[in-house]
Amino acid sequence: MKKYVIFVLFLVLIVMSSGCINTDTSTNQTFNKSGVFFTYPGEWSEMNLTDLKNLSLSPESAIGGVISDNETLIVAIHRYPSEGISASTLKGRLKTIYASENISNITAIDIGGKKGFVANTSAKGESKKIVTVLTSKYIYLFEFWSKTTDFSDMQTSINEIISSIQIS
Repeated sequence: MKKYVIFVLFLVLIVMSSGCINTDTSTNQTFNKSGVFFTYPGEWSEMNLTDLKNLSLSPESAIGGVISDNETLIVAIHRYPSEGISASTLKGRLKTIYASENISNITAIDIGGKKGFVANTSAKGESKKIVTVLTSKYIYLFEFWSKTTDFSDMQTSINEIISSIQIS
């Protein structure tokens, strides 16, 4: 009987290590509001818009957000009228808006054929990755906000969210 139990445990170990059993039960969720779509980890949750507006410097522009399961990262999404702004003007405004947060590495990006920028900021023990997307009607601003001590651990999740962003 003892040999039988050892044999069964050995078979279970082989099957699990071969990938025949999927032990990953996480699934992604979808954020889809005000023309913004992206996926985020399944164990995270969508923020209450009132709570997000209370955290925001410009609450009237907040359209939504998500928060990680252990509350180490907040993703806040804002939408502003673009008013015919050019990409170079947008870059200049980012430098001005985030000057007190030591904005750095402002880099042009393309999200679904739309121009934008990505940058990093840090101040007062917090770090952010800022992503902007410019459309003919709106500027979308994504702030990935975390304590500086947790920020590097969140980069994989941040990059996965950024790569899934779609603006309609």
